[in-house]
Amino acid sequence: MAVQYPLTLQSSIDRLDVPKYYTANPSPNKDICSLEIYWPEKNIVAVVDESPSIKHCSNVANEQMDLDLQVISLVYIEINTQDQQNYESLPWPDTQ
Repeated sequence: MAVQYPLTLQSSIDRLDVPKYYTANPSPNKDICSLEIYWPEKNIVAVVDESPSIKHCSNVANEQMDLDLQVISLVYIEINTQDQQNYESLPWPDTQ
């Protein structure tokens, strides 16, 4: 589902609670990193684009997430532990 209104990652966390993990997917042709943020207990994935892709696609572990990033889509899908094992998922970083 495309998000056609202002929805920050912080607003999503306020409503859904802290996510469990995320994946970082660099774009091969652009300086964009697509982040998928997972709430497996709610079967929701939020997708944000980080541009320029300076943080999370550079393999920096536990880098603090920019909570002002705009959510561009929400995916409602059954998420199971096998999904997490199939992707190179990263634990959600501390935002304290």
